[in-house]
Formats: sequence, structure tokens, C-alpha cells
Amino acid sequence: MFALGIRYLNGWVAASQVNNFDQVEWPPHPGRVFMAMAAAHFQEGDSEEDRKERKALEWLESLDAPEVFAADCEERPAVTSYVPVNDKPILDNKKGMPLQSAPGITRDRQARTFARAWLENENVFLRWPKATSPPREIAESIAKICGRVTRIGHSSSFVQVRVVEKPEWENQSAKLQKWIPNDAQAERQFRVLGKGTLKYLRKQYKGTESKKKRNVQPPRPRISSWRGYALEWEKSADSVPGTVFDEKRLIILRLRRESGYYRALGVVSTLRVTSALQKALIKTAADLNINLPEEISGHKADKSPSERPHLAILPLAYVGSEHADGRLM
Repeated sequence: MFALGIRYLNGWVAASQVNNFDQVEWPPHPGRVFMAMAAAHFQEGDSEEDRKERKALEWLESLDAPEVFAADCEERPAVTSYVPVNDKPILDNKKGMPLQSAPGITRDRQARTFARAWLENENVFLRWPKATSPPREIAESIAKICGRVTRIGHSSSFVQVRVVEKPEWENQSAKLQKWIPNDAQAERQFRVLGKGTLKYLRKQYKGTESKKKRNVQPPRPRISSWRGYALEWEKSADSVPGTVFDEKRLIILRLRRESGYYRALGVVSTLRVTSALQKALIKTAADLNINLPEEISGHKADKSPSERPHLAILPLAYVGSEHADGRLM
């Protein structure tokens, strides 16, 4: 086992989702954590220590996607701020040297949204359960890199990162949820690291050289490797055995009107709707020349009723509210 511990020193996180700047990214994606470690590594410079750290990060990126332990968060309302953009070069006609632009003259201000959330527990853990303990040199290099990481996300999102040797996630004042890589039953998509991530980040960090311009920076690095993650629900020892279905991960389909006399279907239409849905599944399987599994058809190969657990379709109706009208959602 190998694990990292992250403590958010402010008790809150400032990090936006890559596809929605108004929403906070929580839990922190493993890819984001690795990017913070890589940034700390790049500041070391080209030295023997730099080569050791590069080897350590390459070892880390070769591992499978980690488990993530994190508590819930409470998102704060997104506030739009107007911040100055990067300097525009001003050429000194006498000396031919670029000058820094003066604030308020050539520096525009653009709207920026910073997503933040309060944390129920400021501690987060990443665990690679199948990873064997790294060699001493690699472990020491990772520890040194972690010691230089000051933020994950926005520059105001201060953190402390360290290598964890004991399962500290089991003894937290606020219970942590366990997110595990699970593409089949994914509830969220997390950015993850993989082989070649460090090489890509190094290229983006150093930029490219140009004859006309120096230090031309490429676009901000974006990790494009994603994995599906799902919550692992723990069952208490005294829980009563119940249904074989997983009530935490339903496949929810939205019922939308396309044509017809009625604006919506009432809850009394449930049997007709569920029957039509099952027939559509059977027809689709037939059109694709697929043998329909017993878990979906509810029948054996000889057409007799199945004795194994099989598909259940249930209605989600608009009920329980003052203005509820009982329509199927």
C-alpha cells in the first residue's frame, strides 16, 4: 500500500471544475494532486536531486488509479471578480526595450469566477492499495516533493501534503467517504494520472522557444485521462438483509413528451410505461441479434419464469409536495 495525505489548512477548498468554473471540484482529482506535485518538482531546477524526483514521479504515474477518501463539502455561492489580465508589452522607442504596462492604462480586467466550498473534514487521502512500498530513494524523493506543495487548486487553497504510512482515514472526527475506481457504476468522473503525464507537464511548464518571441507559453496544461469513480458503501454488521438491488446506484431515465394529447402521464400509467420499456429492451436486443440475458427478460431460455434476481423498473412520480400533480418524471 502507498498513500498520500492532504490537509486543507483554511478548512475550505478553492478549485473549479475544468468544464464548469462556477462549480467546485471536490473531492480533488488525483490528476490535480499530481499536477501540484509536478509544479513543486519543476521549481527544483536541473540537478541530481531533480533526476531523483523525476524518477519518483514516474513511478507514481505508473500506478493504477488511487482510491480517494474525502468528506462532504458545502459549496459557497460563486462570486464573480474582475482581475487584471496579463501584461501587454509596451516598446520603448528610444531603447527598443519592452516595458511593463501601467495598471489602468493597457491592462484590461476580465470577469473570473472562483468556486469555493467549506469542508466537513479538512483531511483527504489518496491510497494505492495494490502498490508495493517504493524503494527508499523514491519514497524520500516523494516526501521532499510533498513538503514543497503549498496549494492544490487556486493559489488561496493552501494545503499540507505528506506520505501516509498508517490508515489515518479510519480515525477521523468527521467520517470520510471512500471513492473507488469503478467505470461500470461510475457516479463521477475524476481526472487521473498515467504514463507520460510528467513528460507532458514538463513540456508545458518549460514552454517553447521562438526566434521572434522568447518564452512563448503554450496553453495551460490539461490532463485528459479520466476514470469513473463510485462511492463504496459500507454495510453495518447489524443491518437486516434486504433487496438484492443496489439502492445507491439507480439508472434513472427521464420521461419526456414528444407528441400526443396529454402533457404528461400519471402515476396510474406505471404498468403500461414499464411494460413498454421492457418490450423496447427486448426488441432492441432482437434487432442487434443479442441473446437477452435472463437478468433483463425475467425468463429462462425455455420461457419459464426466472428464479434468479432480474431487472426491476419502478416509477419516480412527482409526489410529496404542495403542488405535486402525480405525473411520472
